[in-house]
Amino acid sequence: MNKSDEIYASKRASLKDFAFGPEVVRVFPDMVRRSVPGYETLVFMIGCIAGMRAKPNSNVYDLGCSLGQSTLMMHSRIDCPGVHYVCVDNSQDMLKGCQENLDSHISQNAYTLIDDDIQSVPINDASVVV
Repeated sequence: MNKSDEIYASKRASLKDFAFGPEVVRVFPDMVRRSVPGYETLVFMIGCIAGMRAKPNSNVYDLGCSLGQSTLMMHSRIDCPGVHYVCVDNSQDMLKGCQENLDSHISQNAYTLIDDDIQSVPINDASVVV
């Protein structure tokens, strides 16, 4: 999944609207690192802060989870029993990639993937929301 982002490297006759589809999902780690200054530091700090703020038996939300990097970092830093991760994104392709990433680190019953607009998702029993 970690391929170089060369989606727009060559000239195209026409451009479609940008979408977080399979083509973008394949190169997203490279794309986001090059597009968002300090991305890796930001994800690391999200994990640190979540580790300090998460409460036992609460929900931890990752709104706009993409491939789940923030969720994985939070999971690595949170040491509370009963934490449930709620990962929300409106791209089915991103959620599929997120599930592939999370499955190797987090038990499937410890997280929920929601395919929806982040503004439509109710926030319940949360100790952390990013």
